[in-house]
Amino acid sequence: MNAATETTNNILRSTLTSVIVSALSAVALALAFPKAGQAWLAPLAAAGLFWAWQRLSWKRAFFAGWFAGTIFFAINFSWFTYTVGSYVGAFAFAVVLIPALVEGLTFAATALAARAADRWGAPWAAPAAAAAAFTVFEWLRSIGPLAVPFAQVGYSQTVTPLIAFAPYIGAFGVTFVVMLLGAYGAQAIANREPRRFAVVVAAVVAGWALCFAAWPAHHDPRVPMLRVSAVQGNIAQTVKWNPQSFWPTVNTYVTQTRKLLPLHPQLVVLPETVIPTDLNASDPNGVRAMVRKDFSAAAQSLHATLVVGSLEARGPKDYNALFVFNPSGLLSQVYEKRQLVPFAESFPGEAFLGWLPSSDLIGRFAAGGDDAVISAGGVAFAPLICWESAFADLVHAQVSHGAQFLVIATDDAWFGETSGTFQHAQIAQMRAVENGQWVLQSAATGISGIIAPDGTWVQQTALDEPALVTGMIGSPPGSIFARIGPTPVVVVLALMYGAIFALRRVRVRAVQWRAPQLSAGKARWKLYALLAGTAVLIWVVVEVVLAGNAPGEPPQGMTPLTLHGGRVTGNRMSTKSWMFEYDRAEMSADGVLATVQGIRRGVLLKNGKPYLSVRAEQVSVNTQTFDFTATGDVHVTQIQDTSSERSFDTDLIQWVNAAKTLTLPHPSVVRSGGETLRVSSINVNFNSGQIRFGRVSGGVAP
Repeated sequence: MNAATETTNNILRSTLTSVIVSALSAVALALAFPKAGQAWLAPLAAAGLFWAWQRLSWKRAFFAGWFAGTIFFAINFSWFTYTVGSYVGAFAFAVVLIPALVEGLTFAATALAARAADRWGAPWAAPAAAAAAFTVFEWLRSIGPLAVPFAQVGYSQTVTPLIAFAPYIGAFGVTFVVMLLGAYGAQAIANREPRRFAVVVAAVVAGWALCFAAWPAHHDPRVPMLRVSAVQGNIAQTVKWNPQSFWPTVNTYVTQTRKLLPLHPQLVVLPETVIPTDLNASDPNGVRAMVRKDFSAAAQSLHATLVVGSLEARGPKDYNALFVFNPSGLLSQVYEKRQLVPFAESFPGEAFLGWLPSSDLIGRFAAGGDDAVISAGGVAFAPLICWESAFADLVHAQVSHGAQFLVIATDDAWFGETSGTFQHAQIAQMRAVENGQWVLQSAATGISGIIAPDGTWVQQTALDEPALVTGMIGSPPGSIFARIGPTPVVVVLALMYGAIFALRRVRVRAVQWRAPQLSAGKARWKLYALLAGTAVLIWVVVEVVLAGNAPGEPPQGMTPLTLHGGRVTGNRMSTKSWMFEYDRAEMSADGVLATVQGIRRGVLLKNGKPYLSVRAEQVSVNTQTFDFTATGDVHVTQIQDTSSERSFDTDLIQWVNAAKTLTLPHPSVVRSGGETLRVSSINVNFNSGQIRFGRVSGGVAP
């Protein structure tokens, strides 16, 4: 065997080894996601990918990356076949393979970018540039109308300590940290020199400790005060869309919703498209009007905001929508889904692709354009329909508009018990951590539940069984990421990658000129880079410390508290009808609603004199009409016109300023003259001084 043949064989063996390692690493990376859920594999898999790619030529690195990416996405998108496989029959494999091939190009592009950084970048910076490139390409595949943002590496880390980075740099930042560890690990293996890798690991550990110690969600003293519910009807796709099942489906959700009456939720959320018709339309038999009437009555009986997933017909267009019924039973708002699932809810390129088999089954929904924020119990929330929860930029837009918690209405029955259901639940956890907000998820067949701002499931349902979720949520502790959103994080990473080539040009000029003074110039460049890096580090430290010391800072969209015709002095607000001393207050983005927390002392006035005292966990005040709603643990004491003390304990009171009436619509415990009573409802008229009681039990009526 001559030297040329031996060299060729060595190249082929090396190439084959790299391709195999790259493919196996892609499998390992896929196993970091549900259902396998082996999140610890992610940095190891990243190391395998970068190690394999840096051993190959440009062309071979590209195809090895594409091959690995196709494997990774084919595994993570395997649930696509469950969703639509029965509709396309023999073409089910293409439903997975084609998206995997397209998304796999991001791995190919990363392989090229990593090779470029390895060739032209400084050795100490090349792995960081490769990690940044991977993250940027992950972001690019997660934006726009054709985006498929599932299988972001950062999502896999919601169950690991690395999630502590998410409140500061989001899911994409967590992806970068995973890839950073992998890239420097690959360099250490290739060079058999672990010192640089050890330094990076130490830096990540130090950064993690700082982020974890200052994590706002871990230092939030406020008690959850808004009671919310989700209804999981457990109606399969094959049943729901059958016309003969229409009324049984409606009756199931109306009945389940009414079961929440004893729990007194202030917000009830039904899943996506639980009513499979254009609910706002009219028909000769008045069917849709009857359905609207049923849900209107349910909202009114609960005295809660009710969110119902259905379809909306507006002109020639149809929308996937959420219908919002206010506590009075009025249809107050309709939210239209903004981000549609490509080739499922929308048909991009229909003019050119209309020949595809079964293309008539693809939906032709229109996309909404409003980053809506809806109010329930005086607290604003961001409505999200299914697919939208995977888009960090959409959520950030609503948080910027004043949303204080997130509501996800989804029909994960499309996913069945495949990994898609669990990936979607994992995404909801990441959105909670990123934004430092509570999340209420209502899924048709599961997983429904409540997620705390630290990503913990406070309540979580099982799959494929009817369930009701009810619990308390609170104001958001917030996060740095909630202020900046995903775009600045990605821009910084892109600039980081570009800086590698700027450093390379300086080095090339130094080699070409070989002037003695250039060694000093090179030293100056290094000094400038060190100073810039130090400045960035100081900024990050300051932001982290500020985030930890001020967890109660209101999210973007809030404005200073004002009362139009009243007074606000320190932590005291007053009008001619009432006064509150409180712990904290926030103003909604539109300047109409004020959310007041921790009412230490409140007084309602009758003819200018104290009549009732109030203590409550939270009060929502209309700053223009002076109406308010107090929620949580509410204690009211009569302090005038009575020979003996009379007190009321309940969870909801409502003041109508124009009529000067106070209503306790939920059951209350009344203590009067040594007697303890349970009263179904109470109405106090300040003009006449009359107190009207509903049904009384447990004692003698006053």
